[in-house]
This record gives sequence, C-alpha cells and structure tokens, in this order.
Amino acid sequence: MLTTPVIKDEDTVFPGENWFLYWKTSASLWKSKIESLRGVNKIIIPINWSFHSDTGDNIDFAGTKPETDLKKLVQICEDLGKEPILLLPITPVPYLPNGGIPFLLARNEAVDEAGLLNAAADSDGTIHHFYSFFDPRVFKAFTKFTRELAHYISQSGINVSLWGYESGYFDNGVFHSYLKDRSQSFDQGFTRYLHAKREELASDDLSFATKESEIELRREYEQMVKDLYLGSIENDLSFCFQGFKQIGYIFGSKKDIYLSSIDHRTDSSIIDEVLSMLQFGILPSTMLVPTRKKSGLVNIFRDTVLGNNFTDQSYEDKTIQNKSEFVFHPSKSLSFVCHKESPQTLSLLRESGITEFVDDFFKYDTDFLELEDFSWEDELESSRLFYYFSGNDLTLKSLSAALKMFMNGLNVFIDKRGLDESLKRRLESFYIENDLEIEKIKYLCLIETISMGEGRLFIFDSSDFNNTEINKDKKDRKNQFWDKVFSSLDLRYPSIEAEEGLRYTWFDRGVASSELKFERVKRVTFFNPTSYKKKVKIRYPSQFIFQKSIDEKNVSMNNTTHEIELYFLPKGSISLDFGVIL
Repeated sequence: MLTTPVIKDEDTVFPGENWFLYWKTSASLWKSKIESLRGVNKIIIPINWSFHSDTGDNIDFAGTKPETDLKKLVQICEDLGKEPILLLPITPVPYLPNGGIPFLLARNEAVDEAGLLNAAADSDGTIHHFYSFFDPRVFKAFTKFTRELAHYISQSGINVSLWGYESGYFDNGVFHSYLKDRSQSFDQGFTRYLHAKREELASDDLSFATKESEIELRREYEQMVKDLYLGSIENDLSFCFQGFKQIGYIFGSKKDIYLSSIDHRTDSSIIDEVLSMLQFGILPSTMLVPTRKKSGLVNIFRDTVLGNNFTDQSYEDKTIQNKSEFVFHPSKSLSFVCHKESPQTLSLLRESGITEFVDDFFKYDTDFLELEDFSWEDELESSRLFYYFSGNDLTLKSLSAALKMFMNGLNVFIDKRGLDESLKRRLESFYIENDLEIEKIKYLCLIETISMGEGRLFIFDSSDFNNTEINKDKKDRKNQFWDKVFSSLDLRYPSIEAEEGLRYTWFDRGVASSELKFERVKRVTFFNPTSYKKKVKIRYPSQFIFQKSIDEKNVSMNNTTHEIELYFLPKGSISLDFGVIL
C-alpha cells in the first residue's frame, strides 16, 4: 500500500543549532517551518551540492526543482526577521548519500588505512558511504559549482553570508576530518606530490621520504588539497565569504555505526564530547544523534550550551563589530596558543603538567587557539586571564604578539622548551631594550617573572622537570609548581569539589548599569547525567559575589557564606551567577 512520506520536524530543523535542511521539505512549507522557530536570529543553511546537480555538470538553481531556489529561501528568512547563513562543505558530510557528492561523481570510495570504507550513520541509522575528494573529477566539478553558485548569488541580488566548513568527528582529543582517506585517488595524487617534491629538491632520490617524513608529507598533501577546495570558495565567493569552520558530529565516528544498535552512548559521553569540541574551537552538531537520545538532560544541555546565543556568536559577521557584551559567552580563563592538532605539542603540554593542573583548577574554563590563526590587537579587549604559549610552536610573529600582549596588561606564560635559539636571543633583547627587571625563582626549574603595569610574563623551560629527582611524586610536584605560579598572581577562583559523574561549564558577560560594582558576571552551569544522586561543594572567594540561581531542575541548594552545596537527583541541572570584582 502506498503512503505519503511524512517529513519530521527534526529532519528539517535542528532546534538549538538552527540548521535548516531545505531539500527535505517542499518549498511551499519553508515559511511555516522557519516561522515556527521562536527566538531564533540566525538560520543555518548547509548547501547540498548533490541536490543541485546529479552529474556534477548540470547545475540547478530554481530551474527544474523549486526546492533549489535559494533566493526564495533567503527572502523568506529575511521577511521573517531571520538572518540566513549559508554553509558550503569542502569535505564529505555524514548526513547525505555519497557524503554529498553528485551521484555520477561517486566513483572512488574513500577508505581508511586498513582499507575499510569510510562512512557514517545518520540519525535514522541509514549508512552513508563517503567518496574521495582527492579524485580530480570531484575537485573539477566542485570548482564549477562554486563558480555557478557565485554567479547565481550575484545575479539574484542575494545578500547573504557564506562560510566554508570541514566535517569530521572528535575522538581521544583529536579532530578527525572526513576529508582524510587512503583510496586509490589519494595514492595517485600523493605519488604525483612526492615527485613534485623531488623536483623541488632537485634530487633523483626519494629517500627523503622516510617513514616519519612520509607521514608528515601525507599531512602536507592533505592540507594542500583542503586549501585548494577552500581557495575555490574564497576566490569565487569572496563577496560573501566570511571564513572557515570545523564541525564535529556527535555519533560521527565509524565505530558508532556498529554500536548504535545497542544504544551504547550515555548522556555523560555526549556531554563530554561536546565540551571537548568546544575547548578546541570545533562547532558540535547533534544532527546524527538519534531522536530518542535528544531528550531529557541532553536536550537541556544542548539548549544551554549550543543555544541561540552560541549560534549567533559562532557565525558573527566579521565585517560587523556589534558583539553584545551583555550576553553570556563561553568563558575561557586560560587559552593555550599552539598547534592544537599537533600530537607532539599536546604531548609536551601534558608533560609540563599544566593541562592536568587546569583540569582541577580551571576545569571547562580553558580552550586551545590555533597558533597559525591567532592574532591580537591593542584595541581588542580580552576577557581571558591567561595565555600560554608553547615554545615548540612559537615563531617570531607569535612571540612578538605574546610580548605585545604582556606589555598591554595581560598574563602570559612562555614555555621555552623547544624554542628556537634565535627566538631565545630575541627574548633576551626584549629584556634589555625595555630595561625590564627580572625576578628569578627556582622550583623544579628556573622561573623568570617580569611585571609591567598589570601584565605579568612567566618564562620557564618545562624540559627541566625531567632533569629533577621527582620520580615517584612527579605529578604532585608539578601540581605544586603550577599552584605556586598561580598563587603568585594572587588569583582567586572558586574551588569546586564535584562528585564523579557531574559535569559543569562556565560562561561570562559584561555588566549592566545596575552592576557597576562588578567587572564581569560569571555563570557556572552544572549537569548530573548519571542515574544516581550527586553532590557538589563550591567554595568561592570574596571577589565572587553570589547573585542568583536559575533553571533549577531536580536539585536543591544550601547556601552559606562563601560556600554553596548542591544536591542533585538523577538528570538534575542548575545555573549559578556570580558578580566578579577583579
């Protein structure tokens, strides 16, 4: 018996993330669907390349299929007071057949190092296989699509922002891009790349491609191809191009395909994955999470952490400086400025003990900023308290930025481990040129501290930790080291003793006219994703003034002077606001 397909709301609009999948519903229903999104400012519209072209050659914009009429969609959004944002992928996407490649171009399947097919399952459990973006035919068709899209947007008079994006998933502290594959197309392209490298080095010998260097060369080749796809967007759509995003999909790994049938993912694992992505600057998406998992505490967490404010901030127009200081933003009291995808860098950070220390002291209040994308200007006010630079990654440009930040009143840490000798000399010249007085402290290693106004500069070499006799109690000694460093800053920060299983995250905002006695307002939101009762104790210093609690669900509170105790029932949550006097 024939039945009419039913379009589910969660298939066309993703609440909390505001993604609108225009190809999944009739164009006649677009207005009613978008109109139903209350309190939403931005509508995120991922472009489905394969929907506009079956072959990769003939491209349809408002021709054969009315659902390809992006001008109409943009106009509907604007008429309803919404801002449409277009997303154009430069990698396979996990929620579309063939990863979003037009049907006739889906010829060379993407595989991993073991030769297994790359794929992901959508929220209904449908498995989508990926096809190689290293296939020259795919790249040629993609560049034609970006040219046609640019022509269509320009000729239609559409006023819209567009971002390029890379899809992937997050696992064990690393973002895994869906671009990566080891198919025949990749191998053929990589071989040509190696030969080009050989010619560049004017050598007939490929012995430079040792096992270690070949891994790095593969990364170089992957990055080059990614840059080519992104360059096609930047060049053709420069008039509306805003930048580049990495989007990580919960339930997006290959292992999730096999484990989804046994409902193995707990609320805790989903929350942890989102928080980890946010720490590394990756935009989380719950698009692949089955509907049955998007309820209860996960739903509360998503709306709290990935709600409309987060979407608005994530896709701010770079040409408009109107960021509201009175809206809560994710708080990041300490930022690691480094090559955040480098295993070596992350390993050195762990060895220094800093990441373990901040997990206790600044838990969920830190992030990683990519060194190559990092910039800082005098006129930009920073709400972060500390910046940490890894010497292994520093260049003259980034070292100059770090010193400039210190001179403008910020707290800067520089680990000299792996720092180039020429940069060490540059540091010494900086001391002399500015006639700076250096205070030297010896504890596990030599710490050089310099003060200038409100700014503090801490310079040390974490490799000295390995030269000290701290074998059995190495972890405790490193924690003591960092405790002494932060204590020397007279830093006051809430102490949170949370029972195992509880999760929390920090937000902050500027102050309103009625709060002028404060410098900032910080909010901490707790979640109990477990099936057990839990307790947390918060001791806060005199610089923190408790204001109020909001959004209490399955939780009770006991508040005494500078101490709050929270008692959670299963799936409980609460937010606490503090005024901060710095």
